[in-house]
Amino acid sequence: KLGITQEEKDNFIPAPTAYAYTSHMYRAAYEGHLGDIIAAILPCYWLYYEIGERLKECQPEEPIYNEWISAYGSDWFRTLVEEQITRLDTIAEKVTAADRNRMKQHFIISSQYEYSFWEMAYTLEKWPVNTEIKDVIG
Repeated sequence: KLGITQEEKDNFIPAPTAYAYTSHMYRAAYEGHLGDIIAAILPCYWLYYEIGERLKECQPEEPIYNEWISAYGSDWFRTLVEEQITRLDTIAEKVTAADRNRMKQHFIISSQYEYSFWEMAYTLEKWPVNTEIKDVIG
């Protein structure tokens, strides 16, 4: 649908914010438990649902945008988000105060990254330093 070639996929380098955000989520998953993972990914789910819900009545000309709005503004996705919120609340009731604080931090940091992620896309963020490596051997 997007016309992305295999070569483009093979040579893809994420923008700095995307790299940092995914690194944050990997760290939460690697170092934590299910509560940390849900806390780190929930802001993405929740925000996408909120945007989809607000745009439900829009009818963009591009089919891909209609599909996005239909998916994230759907009752199915709302239920999924609500289930994750409930699951996170249930886990938070059973863990230590230190675990809860860490989970809150994952949620807050991911919320900040969600904002930054949209800004990254809007500004077409790039790495600030040219990373092209020249072949100096031979």
